[in-house]
Amino acid sequence: MASKLKVGRFRAIAKEGSETWGEAQTGSPQVGFIMKIDQRPQGLYDVAVYLPMTEKSEDFSIERLRLLGVGGVISPDAPLVGLGKNYVEVDVSVDDYQGKEQMRVEIVVPRDEVRMDRKLSASKETALAARLRAKTSNGAAERDPEELAAEA
Repeated sequence: MASKLKVGRFRAIAKEGSETWGEAQTGSPQVGFIMKIDQRPQGLYDVAVYLPMTEKSEDFSIERLRLLGVGGVISPDAPLVGLGKNYVEVDVSVDDYQGKEQMRVEIVVPRDEVRMDRKLSASKETALAARLRAKTSNGAAERDPEELAAEA
């Protein structure tokens, strides 16, 4: 049924009690669960969603589980209490994975701020500023936005 999914942004909710812990093909730990994606009037579609749980990705995954309503401890030896409590927005897209089309469902995290992993170092900021100023000051590289859009 997942093949009937449309690409775009939709409302969705996780199915309570559907979580399963395991490993990806790479051997990395992950948690999977079922989400019901609302694409009415076409219908509600059940889709398996996986969140990685490596040391590098667990903050990302915990944030999404909290959005879904999971409270308290998040651990493979305990139920995800609250899973399915909250509706979220998801982006549905199609990716090429090892030569095959694969549906991708990503939980959208609302943001009221822009986050960066790191700030620019002083030397990188200076170099970037010099390059951009050279390209954008005194009319250099100035082009009509409509002209640029027509070329795209």
